[in-house]
Amino acid sequence: MRYRYRCNRCNERSERNVPVDQRDSQQCECGHALTRLFEPTIAIHIPDGFGATFDPVTPTDSTQAATWHTEQVRPVGSRMI
Repeated sequence: MRYRYRCNRCNERSERNVPVDQRDSQQCECGHALTRLFEPTIAIHIPDGFGATFDPVTPTDSTQAATWHTEQVRPVGSRMI
């Protein structure tokens, strides 16, 4: 994973690809510990029509639910499609 760091001594900022289990034990080139930076994430807007919905598949009333298995709906993982 990619993480951003700042050195506690020289204030050098860097970005590194490190395994998750090593993310908190990084050292700067000057030999001092790096502090992992937490920055706000970017909000991504997904326009209507691009989201995954199951509305055409999911039964909306008890009548549809009773006949759901006959309409070629098959389980995939924990979802029904």
